Amino acid sequence: MDVARVWSLCKPRYLAPSFPFREVQLKLDVDPKQQFEILPELGRGTFGTVFHCREKATGLELAAKIIPYKKKKDRGDMVREIDIMSCLHHPRLIQLYDAFDYENKFYVILELDVPRLYYENLAPSFPFREVQLKLDVDPKQQFEILPELGRGTFGTVFHCREKATGLELAAKIIPYKKKKDRGDMVREIDIMSCLHHPRLIQLYDAFDYENKFYVILELIQGGELFERVIDDDFVLTEKACAVFMRQICEGMEYIHSRSIIHLDMKPENILCLTKTGNRIKIIDFGFARRYDPGKKLQVMFGTAEFAAPEVLNFDEIYFYTDMWSLGVICYVLLSGLSPFVGSDDQATMTNVLQGAYTFDYKSFDAVSDSAKDFVRKLLVRDGERRLTARKALRHPWLAETTAQSTTELSVTKTKLKRYVIKKRWIKAVNTIIALRRMGARIDYDLV
Repeated sequence: MDVARVWSLCKPRYLAPSFPFREVQLKLDVDPKQQFEILPELGRGTFGTVFHCREKATGLELAAKIIPYKKKKDRGDMVREIDIMSCLHHPRLIQLYDAFDYENKFYVILELDVPRLYYENLAPSFPFREVQLKLDVDPKQQFEILPELGRGTFGTVFHCREKATGLELAAKIIPYKKKKDRGDMVREIDIMSCLHHPRLIQLYDAFDYENKFYVILELIQGGELFERVIDDDFVLTEKACAVFMRQICEGMEYIHSRSIIHLDMKPENILCLTKTGNRIKIIDFGFARRYDPGKKLQVMFGTAEFAAPEVLNFDEIYFYTDMWSLGVICYVLLSGLSPFVGSDDQATMTNVLQGAYTFDYKSFDAVSDSAKDFVRKLLVRDGERRLTARKALRHPWLAETTAQSTTELSVTKTKLKRYVIKKRWIKAVNTIIALRRMGARIDYDLV
């Protein structure tokens, strides 16, 4: 990422920065590391590198642009730039916090727009591609299939490598027998081939060969969102939740702008790009449908816990159907609790149709009213009154960089761990039941 790009991303879009406007004097021969902790790199360009940084005395999150220099002219250019920035105080301009000239390097300390910089630079490792399904072409001529990464109801995902370029990818292999199953996969590939956005998993190639689909995808190795959040090294705060939800809403806004409804938004379909970062990708478009205003669209599938009332009632669905699911995801992320889950799917569906939920749990004691308002405006039974993805992005909780608390949500994290562990057990039990129905013998000493 170019430094100019990072610099432009730091510009506030709605509010003044998280510190008062400051008159900054360039400090000479003062080590900035006495005052600021330099954190991971955010990007680099022709003249320098931008790092995340934190002021030791206050804990304030900032950005540090470090520019080495040798020539007198280069130093003069930077002095002029700092002098100009120090007198520009406006919420539409990036704000200068401090500046140092130390050991032939300038350290320019800048406002940090955390919800953007934490997850920028998300483009896949290949350019966006228009993919045409290849018929009766052996994908193994072009790709080396490597060890398995995981498996689900309909297929198995393998690590794979393109032989010509060495590009690391993922290969989802789905066997089929019925004409309907083939049609469903063709539709999914057709939908994915037109979705080009950094918040969505990207399609690289697709093959229909010997009654199997080989769907070649961008490789994402960070695991499921909730698995990342419950890691011991992850500090769960309301600000972190807002970072995740903003990305999800950005992806959803794009999906809807392409006249597509996802229809299976749930935590398992939100992956982290890496095991250490906060950048996410929306995956799994198997249930997605194109919206045609001339046709009434009704479906009866999805996950009961995250399904909207209109799905369970078999009423007409619309883009707002996805937004209900995002409300449920956000509620769980903020509290570690599920708003509608019951003792079984039938009880869960009854709770969803009633639409009754509450914030009267200890988990929500540390959650702001703005965050609760965001959830409240998504979990509305009347779909027409729900926030659209675009309006969700304008909600103060997502739009304002100072709206979220950085206090650790320790109660939420504990409950979220229990939630994830319970999901793992349910998945394991369902797998064993399915295997037994197929006649497999299970050695329970190994389970």
